[in-house]
Amino acid sequence: MAELNHVIEIEVGDWSKDGHNQSDTFLFKSNYSGEEIDKGFERLKKEKKIDFQDICCDYEDSEIKNGVLTKLIKLGVLSQDDVDYAKEYYDGCYCVDSALDLAALALDTLHAFDPAFEWEEYIIPNKEDCNALNGIGYGCYS
Repeated sequence: MAELNHVIEIEVGDWSKDGHNQSDTFLFKSNYSGEEIDKGFERLKKEKKIDFQDICCDYEDSEIKNGVLTKLIKLGVLSQDDVDYAKEYYDGCYCVDSALDLAALALDTLHAFDPAFEWEEYIIPNKEDCNALNGIGYGCYS
């Protein structure tokens, strides 16, 4: 296993805050820098025609379309059995259950496309809440 010496942030959802204003930010450790990951996704888009910017991109759209599913199955990211099983529960559609699942699917797809890329979810150790500061700074945003 390669040394995972980069901590990368990925935001899933309305990252620009100009639409429904909902997103989640996830951290992961990687052996690639952010720039190398960006280049990997560009190559994935160009060579395999898989563009995660176009997956689940509409409001309340958690479905991955059949054309993309076929490509993910060919890459070995998903199995046909997994897709068929999931479609039983979503009226014939394959939907992701959460933003974290979509982020993991994207990173797993990049790994399948470029096996040298490695990643794992990064949990900040010993994180504690501080409720006294919840809600400060509301007026900082217009």
